[in-house]
Amino acid sequence: MTSPKASAVKPRFLVVEDKLMCQTTEGEIALPLRFKTKLLRQFGSLDQMDAFFLILDEIAGEETVATVDELDIMETTEIMVEFFKVFESKVQATMGELQGSLK
Repeated sequence: MTSPKASAVKPRFLVVEDKLMCQTTEGEIALPLRFKTKLLRQFGSLDQMDAFFLILDEIAGEETVATVDELDIMETTEIMVEFFKVFESKVQATMGELQGSLK
């Protein structure tokens, strides 16, 4: 008789297509990594925390916003830092592709 396989634990953060999937104490949330330029223009001069909440309010959906609102501030800050790290990485990759195509 074989023992049942233990289910794989999902990573805390995982990029799936254009979303950052986050495992939180309140359940899984998905944060979109693509949004309109007009939103970028709105948060360009804000600090990182204000920009994060503006993005959430504009594109993440009510359920995600409600989930984040119930998280401990340390967990929310960890998610925010990871979000911007992944976002910046995606932007840099896009800019690299763009520069390569201009040669």
